[in-house]
Amino acid sequence: MNLDQLEDRSSSQGGAGVGNNSTLAARGRQSSAAESLALEELPAVGHLAEAGWTRALAGNIKSVAAVTGGRSGGSVPNSPHGSVLGARGSQTGARYASALGVGPASNGLVAGLRSSDSGLQNCGISGGGGLAGGRAGSGTLVTELEAFDGGDDAGVAPNVVPEALLQQAAKAGVNLQANMDTDVVLSSEQLGRGVSGTVVKGTYRGQPAAIKILPSDLLFGNRSLELHTFVQEIVVLCGVRHPNIVNLLGGSLQPPQVFIVEELCVDSLEARIHGSAGKNGAAPKALSAYEQLRIAVDVATGLQYLHERTPAIVHRDLKPANILIDPNGTAKISDFGLARVKTHAVINTKAPDVGSIGYMAPECFTSEDGLLTDKCDTWALGVTMWEMTTRKRPWATCTMAEYYREVVVKKSRLPIPQDDNVCPMALRRLISSCWCDDPEERPSCGHIVAELTRMLKYAPRPLVEENF
Repeated sequence: MNLDQLEDRSSSQGGAGVGNNSTLAARGRQSSAAESLALEELPAVGHLAEAGWTRALAGNIKSVAAVTGGRSGGSVPNSPHGSVLGARGSQTGARYASALGVGPASNGLVAGLRSSDSGLQNCGISGGGGLAGGRAGSGTLVTELEAFDGGDDAGVAPNVVPEALLQQAAKAGVNLQANMDTDVVLSSEQLGRGVSGTVVKGTYRGQPAAIKILPSDLLFGNRSLELHTFVQEIVVLCGVRHPNIVNLLGGSLQPPQVFIVEELCVDSLEARIHGSAGKNGAAPKALSAYEQLRIAVDVATGLQYLHERTPAIVHRDLKPANILIDPNGTAKISDFGLARVKTHAVINTKAPDVGSIGYMAPECFTSEDGLLTDKCDTWALGVTMWEMTTRKRPWATCTMAEYYREVVVKKSRLPIPQDDNVCPMALRRLISSCWCDDPEERPSCGHIVAELTRMLKYAPRPLVEENF
């Protein structure tokens, strides 16, 4: 990618389509006669979190949501599937709308779909089907759906979540068949909002939790990239368990109840460094040298776990906003929407230049074949350590094109404080090594953990430690 291409890019990343699912609802047609819905066969892969597999699953989720959804704009009173989007007659729907700060949704989902004689099978894989070494996928899934006629015999929405994913989640103690109406209680407190969902404070089966809810326009609109990001996060988190990775508790990918439930953390590193937004937001506080190193060890340890897995996982969007702090003060990596599994020496991604300005390694722009390694996370970790030390935002005034010109073309680097009382020499050297232009010259996360642990051992411990 050259500078001209960067300057010509739209500021909003448009995603590639997630499957050629030309369905009835996608074309905006309705009929009283039976219609066919052909879902894309999930590709055979070595790991469920491979991008091609999750992209196809996201396309199927959108297709099922479109066909079973009230695209005509009419919400369905008392629908068992409409409540999560705020359909009329549902107390949960009202709570959901209130939590998101909006009125009742106009797209209440249509229930009342009668089961076809042919039934509906899990698509693509069942058990080991579709995975490398397993039985081949069952082929294109076709089911007949009759148009909703307003009757009282509400049926069940077509099942789109493959059995292999449910089994993978169950092994990790994650319930991917959670029910928004019975398992989740939402509060009116928003914890965050992004392009792929709104995070609301609540409880999950009585346990405090953060619930990330997919906006209805991602199910019914054309924003395929954001939907794939949402699906990618839940599939990746289903297979990981570590003290420094945010814990996935449950969720659902079955339209219309598409949401993620994660452990509730008290703060983010972003808020800790720069303060919280809003009139009641907390002011930033300087982190002591000991606290900086303790957080850095946590983050580097989490990355080491991801990179040393088989297959390895590359996060690709590490930054303070995606590092959460739990009630015990432990830092946890979150937001795996851009994460990719690394089954070979490199990962091959269709969008290597997707990420956050200021934290992206040079190869994210220069790799014409979309080939990246886990060393792009090492670069971002160096930036994060710099940000904790300086309490400044990296390349804060740069556009994407300006960042490319400075970091990739001119090979400029952020100025590291030379005062040993602010940034000791050992830490300066470690941060600088994370920014080597050649990815292979950057240290592994195992080496970084060892260096940070040694520094932490000799760092002066504060008299009063905060758990944030």
